[in-house]
Amino acid sequence: MRYFKNCKTIEELKKEYKKQAFANHPDRGGDAEVMKMINNEYEEALNILKATSTNKQDKSNTEQAADFIHIIDSIINLEGLKIEIVGSWIWVTGDTKTHKEILKATGFYYASKKKAWYFKPSDYKGRSHKNYSLEEIKSKYGSVLVTENKSKKSSSKPQLT
Repeated sequence: MRYFKNCKTIEELKKEYKKQAFANHPDRGGDAEVMKMINNEYEEALNILKATSTNKQDKSNTEQAADFIHIIDSIINLEGLKIEIVGSWIWVTGDTKTHKEILKATGFYYASKKKAWYFKPSDYKGRSHKNYSLEEIKSKYGSVLVTENKSKKSSSKPQLT
């Protein structure tokens, strides 16, 4: 590659393309053949960078899934909890007060307005500063119920004598 050899990210590539197009476009006095070469190289470099960024994303998704399995396994047997995966977060509701220390130690945070505990991926970057209810978040991103462990008190069966 002649024009984009130092570009390591898609953002760098786009920035360099704009610079090259500005300097070499035929409407600005540049050569049409040079501009064709720049466009071809840009397409090639863009495809390469997209492929490598997809591989990195797939790897992080696999790591995230493994983290989720480990997190859920550590709390799944706690009584009185409802565990849900909502988007890329894990939300825990129910009788969380009795398991507060375990949830904290596992990496969960408490959302006081939602009255629920959540676990988010370490690479998550928030985009919105709006306050959504947990139900609004579930409807927006989808929700999968992992388990709902009832407490022993509520699930006691009558005994025959």
